[in-house]
Amino acid sequence: MIAELQRQGATTVADPFGGSGFASLAKPIGAWQYDQRGEESVAYDLQNYLTHLGPTAAVRSVAELITRTGKNPFTEQGPLGYERAQPTFVASLADLSRPPDLRGFRSVREQYIATFNSVMDRHRLDALVFPQSLSEVPLLHSDANIMSTTVSQINIGGFPGVCVPAGYYPSGTPFGIVLVGRLWAESKLLGLAHAYEERTRLRKTPRLVLRPAELNPAESERPH
Repeated sequence: MIAELQRQGATTVADPFGGSGFASLAKPIGAWQYDQRGEESVAYDLQNYLTHLGPTAAVRSVAELITRTGKNPFTEQGPLGYERAQPTFVASLADLSRPPDLRGFRSVREQYIATFNSVMDRHRLDALVFPQSLSEVPLLHSDANIMSTTVSQINIGGFPGVCVPAGYYPSGTPFGIVLVGRLWAESKLLGLAHAYEERTRLRKTPRLVLRPAELNPAESERPH
């Protein structure tokens, strides 16, 4: 992939962030071990969204949603229970009408952006390019997780990214790359991604096939 970029006229710089301190800004927490800052407001944001659905909406608050569904997503066992690793998030649950304290998030976001821009300036970079995933995408009914490389530093900084097909693993699973750029650099990234796709033509139209057992596990127990 790097050789192809060079053939297309790109100048590549290996590990331009080395020694920049960018990675040390992260504070991984919780079972997933990623920087969750910025997600403190997820409950408040949901409440804000529901209250603005209008008077005819079936659900207009998180409390009503919990009552209607019989499930609370913010308990320790809920699908968003991992957010409880952040004290600011837990505190926000007491009053969803008030936005949580996001000063920590805003501070680290500014640091991420400043360091990112400094590295891009120092090496005169147009974009970062790296594998979109750390490993192959697991099978449909696998217990394995999708290990993406679009890490929380990129999410917190708000940097744009675009994924491009870049080949296949020996198993036939698609391999992709992600291009990441400065804030508001979407047009440049899309141009780079388009040029790479047009030059390589690596994407193959998938043939989507599902066996009955994959649609309905009980189907596999029936005689055929």
